[in-house]
Amino acid sequence: MQKLRIFVVVLIAGLSFFFNIERLDFGETNIINIASFVYVLGFLAVGLTLAIPQLQYIKLSAAMTLWGAIYILAKAFIFNQRPFIGGIYTYLSVTELAMLLALVWMAYQVSGATQAFEDAVEKITLGRAEGAHVKDLADAQDDIRREMFRSRHYNRPLGVIAVQPNLDITNPDAHRIIREAQAAMVNSYIINNVANTLQKYLRPTDMILEDRETQRFYIICPETPLNDLKILLEYVQDVTTEELGVTATCGFATFPDEAVVFEDLLDKSVGRLRVQTPAETAQENV
Repeated sequence: MQKLRIFVVVLIAGLSFFFNIERLDFGETNIINIASFVYVLGFLAVGLTLAIPQLQYIKLSAAMTLWGAIYILAKAFIFNQRPFIGGIYTYLSVTELAMLLALVWMAYQVSGATQAFEDAVEKITLGRAEGAHVKDLADAQDDIRREMFRSRHYNRPLGVIAVQPNLDITNPDAHRIIREAQAAMVNSYIINNVANTLQKYLRPTDMILEDRETQRFYIICPETPLNDLKILLEYVQDVTTEELGVTATCGFATFPDEAVVFEDLLDKSVGRLRVQTPAETAQENV
């Protein structure tokens, strides 16, 4: 929390300096004249970094390179009313680029500290055990590629089950911030409890992966044909209802019958996210 406070103060100070730098008088003439488009870039860089937590998965060096490249291209080809280098313009260009990259760095620190604070609150509030933690989908790309390669190489089936818990955080007496915190944490709580329950029945090769952005999770099932996958799907629905009192919609997809690319398997399973009637289930099992 202390680190988050410090970075927020630093970001506020940086933004204040950035947007008021032209007000600083150096002698009778103010030689610092930041181009207007740089202010827009600075606002976008900070706003997008804070508004989209998924950008934390991009390395800071890559993000700074990207925003630096955008600045240089815009300066060279669009907002080229004044020279890029030469005399005082060289110092202005260096100042503009340095300020933009500094804002990107500050925004990344605030975003990272905020994510760390949310994880800590979630862990303390929900009492999550380390052993029950579910790996995030974005952090499991190497494992996914390895399983897809093995399935292709040996021509073996692989199943994916998408699970969407149906949450209802609508307590009118709770403060809005509390409701938002509940909505953000309850899904992770359910995912980890379901995962902890299922671990006793899943094989060591099966993986449960959380997707925080969509608030759902996926079960990756190597060596699992269609019929076995449907049985597991029904079991997942039963566990979420009986153990946690929460209904869940589930969808499935199989490799290689329905898709040969992992992203397509995810899309196919998500497209089936609905509770099927017994008649529909029986018809598919035929």
